Amino acid sequence: MANNTAMPKPRGTWGHRLGSHLLTVLLAMLVYWLLDMLTYDLNRVSWLMREEIEKRHVRQELVVQVASLRRQIDELARRIASEQEKIKVEEGGFLNIQRTMDQLIQLQRLQLEQKMAVNQGDQQNLNKIVESFRASHATIQQLRQNILDLQDKKTDVEGQLAKLEEELNHQRDYASHEFLKLQRHYQRAVAALQVIGLLALVGFGVRFRQRKPASPYAPVLLGLSLAATAKMVIILREHLPPQIFQYAMLAGLIVIVIRLLVYVVRSLQCPKKELLLRQFREAYEHFLCPVCEYPIRIGPRRFLYWTRYTVKKAPLAAGCVGRADETLSGEEIYTCPVCGTSIFEECPSCHRIRHAKLPFCSHCGAEKSEITTTGP
Repeated sequence: MANNTAMPKPRGTWGHRLGSHLLTVLLAMLVYWLLDMLTYDLNRVSWLMREEIEKRHVRQELVVQVASLRRQIDELARRIASEQEKIKVEEGGFLNIQRTMDQLIQLQRLQLEQKMAVNQGDQQNLNKIVESFRASHATIQQLRQNILDLQDKKTDVEGQLAKLEEELNHQRDYASHEFLKLQRHYQRAVAALQVIGLLALVGFGVRFRQRKPASPYAPVLLGLSLAATAKMVIILREHLPPQIFQYAMLAGLIVIVIRLLVYVVRSLQCPKKELLLRQFREAYEHFLCPVCEYPIRIGPRRFLYWTRYTVKKAPLAAGCVGRADETLSGEEIYTCPVCGTSIFEECPSCHRIRHAKLPFCSHCGAEKSEITTTGP
């Protein structure tokens, strides 16, 4: 027996379907994460060229001179701090000598007031202390002069360093400008290649989905396509001016809506066998004409009225409630009085009444060679 009717395939349990959708979303998230890491690594490569650009535009001898002057300034600062520590120590000894000398002078003054002879030992000690006082004072003055000389030298070196740093900063600013310009060109080129690759991946996934929707790899490509689409939008948002990005997004959405509208219109005009079979099955389940949805008034529903939403509320005769097939209880050929569509007809195999718009006979299982949307 010829099998020309596309039969619905088993959909699996709701757990399998839910798991398939969740795994598709998870795959899309993981692929997006991978694409984001890849984009970050590609953009980080441009920073590795910064040192090469600085070497090309910044004089290395200038860098060496600046480093040498900074070392000199640090050395002068250490020497100045050392001299200041020496002054503190020397000033402490100077104050002790001064106190001792004041005590000896006061002692001699008392001896003279009392008309006592001056002790020669005390006089010699006083002379030594005076010499130590003068030597300590001279040392302090020399240390202070050394500090002034070191500070003057440090000021001169700092002036030289300021001039060299100004020139070095100018060269580094120019190198940074060149680096940023090169980085922009590099990032735009990488972004263009990424968009082209992602667009090719999305196109391949959509095309594969259209040609082989029942393939086990269709959810995989769907997840890849979703991740690639999201990443492509992010890349365009980062590298395009805001106004151009808005126009591009609006144009893309318009194209998508047009494609969906054309697909829906084509599905209505020339529906696929799977969709057509689903439409006919749902119409029979609601006891409506599969083409115009006029109520099928046959058997116990001959004098009733209902719609798709009120079919379960329509009351039936007490003797007909619970039958397996209410519409076939009358066993008669039926044609829609509105559109002329054949709804129930005689089966050529078993010669009993069967559904005219369904592929198999409910009595003998004979398959219908072709199902039409209109006509008897």
